Amino acid sequence: MTLLGYGDGIRRGRFEKNRTWDILINARFVAVTSITAGSKAEGLTCFKESDYDRLFVPKKCPLC
Repeated sequence: MTLLGYGDGIRRGRFEKNRTWDILINARFVAVTSITAGSKAEGLTCFKESDYDRLFVPKKCPLC
């Protein structure tokens, strides 16, 4: 599986890159928190290999 790009080290690197990307997005946007989900969050797919599953959570409820 390592030769196909699914080894533990490669997946961990992809996971860390996506986590860093979330941190950068969260530092820029004040109103929402961005969370990467799905195969990107697990490091199973490359940067442009598939779609992004991203969850945007409001930091403050607009009704509160």
